[in-house]
Amino acid sequence: DQLSTAAVKALRGDPKLAEVANLWLQRTGKLPPPDVKAQAINQRPPLEHETTLDEAVEQVPRGNPARGQALFFTQGGAGCHLCHAVNGKGNAVGPDLSDVGSRSNARFVAESILDPNATIIEGFMQAVVTTKDGKEYAGIIREDTSRLLRLAQSDGTTVVLQKTNIAKRQMLDVSAMPSGYGTFLSPADIADLTSWLMLQRTE
Repeated sequence: DQLSTAAVKALRGDPKLAEVANLWLQRTGKLPPPDVKAQAINQRPPLEHETTLDEAVEQVPRGNPARGQALFFTQGGAGCHLCHAVNGKGNAVGPDLSDVGSRSNARFVAESILDPNATIIEGFMQAVVTTKDGKEYAGIIREDTSRLLRLAQSDGTTVVLQKTNIAKRQMLDVSAMPSGYGTFLSPADIADLTSWLMLQRTE
């Protein structure tokens, strides 16, 4: 796993995203199961088998856009809003999805959810930076000069690191979006999300 957990562990330092990051790590086998209190943030247990692209796409014509919107924006849903924005709502860390329905088909959208590494949009690879004092940051590079590095983090904030304080910098050949959503989002969930996203079009 090239992501290795470094990027997601970096998110655990943010109080707003710590429980979401812990949930992802647990579901991908990187952490032992959390206690009952920690699980209260999201009542979606792992599925018996991982959702496949064909299963999700087959259900798109029956998708519920209203439910898809709820999954996108609620913390107990898919949590897409932590990294994506639609019409100004959410965090524009990853690609803005306000017009995704105008530039993508349903299969591509569903695949992007289930396998973010299938197609990585230029400029959205994950960077992991370790500072000389041992702190680790993960995000998308927004500015890179001779003096500083500016990273957009998954909570919508940016962190500015002085180059003189950087001990290690790694570009991962993976999308900044973590994989593993098919382990807890059902085919119907993916279909609902996809059907709503396909309604996001430019006029």
